[in-house]
Amino acid sequence: MTATTRDIAADITAAIIARLEAGTLPWQRSWSVTGEGGRPLRHEGVPYTGINALWLWATADTYGYRSRYWMTARQVRELGGEINRDARPSFSVYASTFRKAGMPNLLGATADQMIRFLRSYVVFNADEIVGLPDYYYPREVAPTPLLISERQDRDRRLLWRYSGQGPSRW
Repeated sequence: MTATTRDIAADITAAIIARLEAGTLPWQRSWSVTGEGGRPLRHEGVPYTGINALWLWATADTYGYRSRYWMTARQVRELGGEINRDARPSFSVYASTFRKAGMPNLLGATADQMIRFLRSYVVFNADEIVGLPDYYYPREVAPTPLLISERQDRDRRLLWRYSGQGPSRW
């Protein structure tokens, strides 16, 4: 591996381990975050999947981004935006496979070769871009009220206290 090659898998693994050591589970997202919340989106509004969703959530939480939108520098230019000078780039990964026609072996038979690849793209959060259409930037959203599970738990304890029935009777 050359000095300019980045080990994407090692970077993601290190970020997950750091979050676990800090006591947070990176695959569980607090839904009472400020901003729009929800899964990270590509510039056209398609949600990221797999490790990209986890990675971009962790990046957004780390740097305090409120926008859900991520895009490449080329997409920013096409939309008429401009990336801030001090913007922190992240990456999006793309993994796939393709078949390559094989060379004939000694018996004359050819075997296709399955080739796997992993590629990364540099992406920027819309919070670090100026000049985009308004819908790329988060709206002001009021803080989320108590989560349903917390309300249910509170109501269950009140019911238990006033009814005299313990949890075994529910």
